[in-house]
Amino acid sequence: MRALDYLKNLFKGRETKRYHAWLSDSAPIFTDSFGNNIYLSDFVNNAIDRVASEISKIELKSVVERGDMVQVQNDDITRLFRFKPNPLQTTSDFFSSVEWLRRKYRNAFIYPQYETINLKDGRQFRRYLAFYPLNPKAIEIGVNNGQVWEIRMQFEDGSSYTLPYADLIHIRWRRGTNTVIGGGDDYGRVNDMDLLNTIKALDQTIQGLPKSIEASLQIKGVYHVRTLAEQGKLLKERDKFEEHIWSSRSGIVATDLAGEFSPVNIRAPEIPKDVLDFLKAVIQERYGISAAILSGDFNGEQHSAFYQTAIED
Repeated sequence: MRALDYLKNLFKGRETKRYHAWLSDSAPIFTDSFGNNIYLSDFVNNAIDRVASEISKIELKSVVERGDMVQVQNDDITRLFRFKPNPLQTTSDFFSSVEWLRRKYRNAFIYPQYETINLKDGRQFRRYLAFYPLNPKAIEIGVNNGQVWEIRMQFEDGSSYTLPYADLIHIRWRRGTNTVIGGGDDYGRVNDMDLLNTIKALDQTIQGLPKSIEASLQIKGVYHVRTLAEQGKLLKERDKFEEHIWSSRSGIVATDLAGEFSPVNIRAPEIPKDVLDFLKAVIQERYGISAAILSGDFNGEQHSAFYQTAIED
């Protein structure tokens, strides 16, 4: 909690409470395998992490366009993103955090903290002090008295704040017909049901494989004793036989007791590679990455395709 203590010293009173609420994250921990949360899957998290890691390498600069000329400005925005956009995050951390929020909630909100500077000639301009990624639990966007668009944000600690929508930077992912909110359907809501079914199928496939292999290794055959041995000798031979079973790597048991061994053929199930590849591809395509990008073994063309489909959007 040192970071929050730092904020308390940096922003006093009401400001401290507001930034504390916006930066705190007390999301519940799910204890079941997946439930309805696809983000408990390593496959999903790895896919998002590849995109977020690439986004974190971006260099942000403030520019001014005059005709065909583009001039980089050495202003507050450029200086902040050259080092740290806020006291708690590096530029790389900031971009990665924003991309995670965008991919997970389909909407990412950034709050620019600024102060208004009044010039002698009556003009005003904003001096930007920091940029903060926000993690609201719920949002409402509407028009106040038919004049100003406002956004109401509710946070995990129960607090809520209403701000002019124009004061925030709103970045979306996956659109429906809703003209304001991202999400994937026409109401700006997240629908992960199809992807969730794929993740569960992949998880059940992987979890069931070691159990099937273990079961196939437990029984190699049936041993029939032909001679009538003494009770003690038979028990001794049985213990010796069991010891060989557990210690044998090849499944072949050496014994001097006359008898017949009848092998039992229990084959371990084989999961076709194309089935596993298909299930993984469904997850990868959702986030615009390929198997090569996910594994880190890619060439220039594959990276270019990944950049155009997953980063430039």
